[in-house]
Amino acid sequence: HTLSVFYRITDGEQVEVVSRDDQGLFWIGTDHGLRRLDPVTQRYEKIETNLFKRVSAIQTDHNNQLWIGAQNMLFSYDTRLKTFFILGGPNDYFPNELSTIYAPPSYKEYIYLGGIHGLLRINKKVVQASDSIEIRLADIVLDGVSLGKDRQAETGVQIPWNYKSFQLKIRNAERDINRKYIYRYMVNHNHERIDIESYDPVLSMPLLASGNYSVSVSFYTLNGVWSEPVRLLEFDVMPPWYRDARIRGLLLLILVAFLYWRIAAMLKKKEAKAQKKMEEVLESTSQEKVHFLLNVSHELRTPLTLIYSPLHKLLEKLEQPEMGGDERKELRTQLISVHRAADRMKSIINMTLDISKIDSEEYKLQLMPHAVNEWIYAVAEGFKYEVEDKSMELDFRLEELPSPLRFDDRKCEIILSNLLMNALKFSPVGGRIAISTMRHDGYLRISVADQGPGLGDIHPEKLFAWFYQGAHTKGGTGVGLAYSKVLVEKHGGTIGACNNADGGATFYFELPLLVQEDEVEKRIPEVPPFFSSPLSIETDGHTELNLAEYSILIVEDNRELCEFLEKALRDDYKAVFTAYDGEQAWEVLSQQAVDLVISDVMMPHVGGYELCRRIKSDELSSHIPVVLLTALGDTNSMGTGYRMGADAYVSKPFDMEVLQQMLRSQLWNRELLKKQYREKFIRVAPAGSAGGMTPDELFLEKLNQLILDNLSSGELNVTFLTQEMGISRTPLYAKLKALTNLGVNDYINRMRIEKSVELLLHSSLPISEISERVGFEYHRYFSTLFKQVKGMSPRQFRQEGKIS
Repeated sequence: HTLSVFYRITDGEQVEVVSRDDQGLFWIGTDHGLRRLDPVTQRYEKIETNLFKRVSAIQTDHNNQLWIGAQNMLFSYDTRLKTFFILGGPNDYFPNELSTIYAPPSYKEYIYLGGIHGLLRINKKVVQASDSIEIRLADIVLDGVSLGKDRQAETGVQIPWNYKSFQLKIRNAERDINRKYIYRYMVNHNHERIDIESYDPVLSMPLLASGNYSVSVSFYTLNGVWSEPVRLLEFDVMPPWYRDARIRGLLLLILVAFLYWRIAAMLKKKEAKAQKKMEEVLESTSQEKVHFLLNVSHELRTPLTLIYSPLHKLLEKLEQPEMGGDERKELRTQLISVHRAADRMKSIINMTLDISKIDSEEYKLQLMPHAVNEWIYAVAEGFKYEVEDKSMELDFRLEELPSPLRFDDRKCEIILSNLLMNALKFSPVGGRIAISTMRHDGYLRISVADQGPGLGDIHPEKLFAWFYQGAHTKGGTGVGLAYSKVLVEKHGGTIGACNNADGGATFYFELPLLVQEDEVEKRIPEVPPFFSSPLSIETDGHTELNLAEYSILIVEDNRELCEFLEKALRDDYKAVFTAYDGEQAWEVLSQQAVDLVISDVMMPHVGGYELCRRIKSDELSSHIPVVLLTALGDTNSMGTGYRMGADAYVSKPFDMEVLQQMLRSQLWNRELLKKQYREKFIRVAPAGSAGGMTPDELFLEKLNQLILDNLSSGELNVTFLTQEMGISRTPLYAKLKALTNLGVNDYINRMRIEKSVELLLHSSLPISEISERVGFEYHRYFSTLFKQVKGMSPRQFRQEGKIS
C-alpha cells in the first residue's frame, strides 16, 4: 500500500534514492530535489532549497539528521530545525558522486557512503562552525569594456539606456578553492526587490528600464543561513532622450501651438464661410423683406381707410338734429363695415406676430370637439358683407359627420378665413364660391372652390412658400397661405390646391378624424376650492374674482399717471394705496395688508427692480405678486425684471383693459397657489429636502414642524406661534391668509385633523385618546370639526378606511 502511494504521488519525478528514518518517515531523493513522505497521513512534502536539484544519496541517523549527496557535494539537513549545512573545505570533503544504493539508518558514530571516487566516512559529530568571508566588487563590465577593478560600493554610476551588456563581478577575499559558494544578488528598483541566487560570482543584467538601481549580495554560510547583505553598487540607467522632461515639455508646447494654429485657422475659415453665406442669404432675402413690409403696410392701410372714412361720415351725420330710418340703416351698415375692417386688421396683426412664435414650445394647439358644419357656417358668416358687396353667392356642400371633430377652432378659423379671402379676392363680381367637406382615408377635407383665373402653370407647393405672391396685381403679404400650412401641419393634416375642370381653383386642407388626447397640451383652468375662497364659477367656464376683497399698491413717480391708475382701479378693489418711489412703497407694505403691487421701474431713491427684490426676498412679503410697468420693453430689461422675481412685465404705453385683465390673472393664479399650498402643506409627513423650496414653502414647512412638535400641548395657539416664529400677530395672520386663505387657528385645527386621520387609519387607539393626542380638549368638538372637514364622523372614517 505504501509503495502504491509512493508511486502515485511522485508521478512526474524520477526517484533516485529512498531512505527511512527511525520515525517511519520516508526521505526521497529525485531529479527535482529532496522530498518527504508520511505513510500514515500520506502527506507528500517538497523540501524547498536552491542548493541542489538532483539527489544521489541519502543516509539517516537517530539524531534527526540527514546526510545528502547531491551534485558532487555533501549536505547535512536538520529535520527539526529544517536547515542545511554544507560540508567541504575545512571538513576536507572533496567532490564525489555518491552511490544511490539504499542505506539503512545509522546508529553508530560514523556513516559510510560509497561513491565513484571511493568510500566516504563521515563523523556525525562534525562541528558546524559558522564562517564569514569578505565580498567586494571586483569589476564593472559595460558592453565588454571594463570600467575599473577593485571598486567599492560606488554610487552615481550612469549607464546609457541603449547598452547591450552589463555585468558586475565580485571577489571573495577568503575564498576556499575546495568550497563551492552560492550567492544571492538583491537588485532594488522603485521600492521593489528582485533576488537572484547563483553559484556564479558574475551578475549579468539584461536591458533595464530607466531609473535608479542598487545591488547587494550575500552568500550561503556553512550553518545553513544567508550572510548579511553587502552593498555592491548604486547606478542610474539614463532615460532615452525622448523621455527627458525638458524635451517632452518642448514637444508638448510645439503640439499645443500647432493645434492652436490649426483650430484658429479652421475657425477663421468656417467663420469666413458662414459670413459669406450669411451675406448671400441677407442679399437674397432683403428684397423679400422690403416687399413684405410694404405689402403689410398696404394691407393695414386698406382697413384703416375703411375705418377712417365711415367714422368721418358718422361724425358729420351725428351733428344733424334728426336721422331717418334709411339713415339709421345706412349708419348700421357703416358701423358693421368699421367693425369688419377693424377685425380684419386685428387678424392680420395677430397673424404677423404669431409667425415669430411658430416654432416655440409654448405655441401649442388647444384641441376641443366641435361640430364642423356649424363651425364652417359661423366662419363664413363673417364674410357675409364682402359677399354681398360683390354680389356673390356662397354654396355650401357639407357632409354630415356622426360625431364632433377635435381641432383648434381659432387656428383653423385663420386657415379657412385665408382661403375664403383668397377666393373673394380672385373671384369675379357675381361669381360663386363653393365650400364643401368630404371624408376619405381617415381625414376630413374642407375645400373652398372659386371661379377665378386658376393656378395656371404654378406648382401648388410654391403657393404655400413664405412671401410668395405670384404675378397677379391683387396685393397681399405672401404669408397667409404659408402660415395656414404651418397650422394645418401642427394638426397632423395637409393643405393643397388644384385647378378646377370648369375654371378657377380649389384650395383645401385636411384634418385627421381621430386625434389622441395626449397629442396636445390641454390648458383647462383648474376649478378653485369651494371653501374659504372669494371665487365664483360662471356657467361659461370663465372665472370672476370678487375684486372688492383685494388691496393693491401702485408705485409710480409720475403723479398724473399714478392718480390715473388710482382712479381707474379704486372702484373695483377694497383699497388702493399709492407711493411715489420704492422707499415709500416699502413703508406702506410694512403697515398695510397688500395683495398685489404695481410698480414703475425707473424711480428716484429706490427703483422698481430693487423694490421687487426686497419684496421677493422678505419672508413676510414674498407671496405678493409684483407687476412691473416700464417704457423699457427690450428683452434685457424684461429679463432683469423676471430675475428680480417679477410676476408680470407690462410695457408702456399699455391698454388699461389689458392691465386690468393681467391683474385679475395674477390674483387668480394666487388663488390657485393657495389651493396648492393647502393640499401640499396641510399634512403630517415631512416635505423632504428644502433645497428646491421657495421662501413661501419654507415658511409653511417651518410652521408645520412647529405645530406638529407641539400638537398635543395646550399652549399651542396664536401667541405661542408668534413667539416661536419671531413674527407679530398681524403679519403672521396676513401671511398665512395670503398663502392658504386660512386663519391661524383654522390652520392649526386642520393640522390636528390631518394628524388624527393618520392615527385613525394606522393605530388602534380609542377615538377619545386620539382626540387628546392631537390637542382637542373636548371630544365632542373634535368630532364636530372632523365631520365638517371630512364629511363624516371619526368612527365612520375609521370603518371605511378599514374596508377600503
